[in-house]
Amino acid sequence: PIGQVPRYQFNSLFLSYVDLSECGLTRIPRGLPSSIRYLQLRRNNMTMVHRHAFQDCPHISILVLDENGIETLQEKTFEHMNYLQQLWLNNNQLRVIPMPLPASLQRLLMDSNLLTNVTNVFPTASQLNTLSLMGNNISHVSYDAFSRVTQLKSLDLSNNHIQHLYGNMFLNATELKILQLSKNPLRFFHSRCFYGLSSLRTLSLAY
Repeated sequence: PIGQVPRYQFNSLFLSYVDLSECGLTRIPRGLPSSIRYLQLRRNNMTMVHRHAFQDCPHISILVLDENGIETLQEKTFEHMNYLQQLWLNNNQLRVIPMPLPASLQRLLMDSNLLTNVTNVFPTASQLNTLSLMGNNISHVSYDAFSRVTQLKSLDLSNNHIQHLYGNMFLNATELKILQLSKNPLRFFHSRCFYGLSSLRTLSLAY
């Protein structure tokens, strides 16, 4: 129970992995060393993340914020994290995908949140290769939602409320290998909805 400590003191200049999971934190702790590359903050009590929360540790490449009950990520929270490659936001209360995201991001995991739609919020020249949005309340995916994620290899939209797949919505996703659409009330497929998926190896439309 170290969540009430106002500021941590680290003497090491080389500390790269810090795990503060289940510590009763209500906000991102201050005093984290700038050397951190991998930060775990799973299962705390942070309902909001301030836009300057990670300004003291800009070199983070893996950030885990699962199971916090986060409702709000202030705009530009991750914009200047130019080394960020993996962002884990599973099992929170988020209603929108955070933006802007750094182009360096390769994996974005937002399973079991409260998202209702997916639009074109990804950065130009995005390096995103894995996007998981399973178990949200998504009912609408815009026709250009994935137009900028040309490196995407795995997309999970299963267990949502998607009914329509629009034409050319995967036109630029030529690297996509795995597409999970199971457990959706799918009703309408445009004739060109899978056009451009020349690398697709796995397609799930179960349930």
